[in-house]
Amino acid sequence: MSSPAESEKRSYQSLYENFDSPLMRKLRDEAYGEDIGQHSWVTADDLRRDVSRLKLTVNGRLLDLGCGPCGPLTFIMKSVGCSGIGLDISAAAIAAGRRRAADLGVEHLLELLHRVPHVGVAHIKRRETKADNVGRAKIADNAALNESSHHRIRMWM
Repeated sequence: MSSPAESEKRSYQSLYENFDSPLMRKLRDEAYGEDIGQHSWVTADDLRRDVSRLKLTVNGRLLDLGCGPCGPLTFIMKSVGCSGIGLDISAAAIAAGRRRAADLGVEHLLELLHRVPHVGVAHIKRRETKADNVGRAKIADNAALNESSHHRIRMWM
């Protein structure tokens, strides 16, 4: 018998493995009016407004914590031409993100990091290039990140 954590891991893996199937694309298109690969309630119009507020430029770099299959991140990257960093604990989500980036032609702008749950943000190697913006809504939604983690993320950037 599997533990609840193992069962949850398998369910997410299955979701991400089939994330860009024709059925899932159709469902997102019907639910949101535009399929950008979202796995939350964000819409393309929401992200367009966020891009304006974040003042992202082609020379910018966006960090998405808990990026999942990178729908919103790659949508912004494609829209702006900026580079991005995605961080997620799911290997299946990271693989889906790589496929999505390649489909959109932004794979050369994207760095994806797979972080296992027991390794804290402070242990992730500091990169020479820095992120200009962290997906602020993502941080607000992510209850697992406490103020100490936010500080470590700011230090990492």
